[in-house]
Amino acid sequence: MAGSDAAGEDLVEVGRVLDAYGLKGQLKVAPHGGTDSVLPQMRRLWLRGLDGVAHGFSAIRCKWHSGTLLVTLPEIQTREQAQAWRSASVLIARIDFPAAAPDEFYWVDLIGCDVIDANDQALGRVADIDDHGAAPFMRVLRTPARGDDGAPVESLIPLVDDYLLSMDLGARVVKVDWNTDWD
Repeated sequence: MAGSDAAGEDLVEVGRVLDAYGLKGQLKVAPHGGTDSVLPQMRRLWLRGLDGVAHGFSAIRCKWHSGTLLVTLPEIQTREQAQAWRSASVLIARIDFPAAAPDEFYWVDLIGCDVIDANDQALGRVADIDDHGAAPFMRVLRTPARGDDGAPVESLIPLVDDYLLSMDLGARVVKVDWNTDWD
């Protein structure tokens, strides 16, 4: 599968290659989800380097080492080959994610959802999830998406129970207790 483009795959970035590790071509990867990363459970992944093309690999092995993952790919067998992937994005297909528990969800599934307030008024659409340490935030591009000065209008809404009223991922709607005056 090495060298193949990821056409048709819904790829999600789950980490970044920090460097080569050892002499046999292992990659030292910083997973975005920390120890909650789904990467160790995967059997295929893609690396997107500076060329912007996602190259697929299969039969991966992962091992935790000092807060990072050591990733072994059969197609990468030397330190030099591994170093060529330094700073590459590590991606996996969304369809390969393990099923979430009934009371859990993946942040990536919120991207693109419509956001409404407690009065069912449209606030905008989730553009991204940012993790600021204390709590993750939904970055919501507001409706209208541009202000009078042409700049994007957005809200950063904490993704915590105090503000999250309901979520219907099937309908792609997130209901929040949020007042736009708080922005």
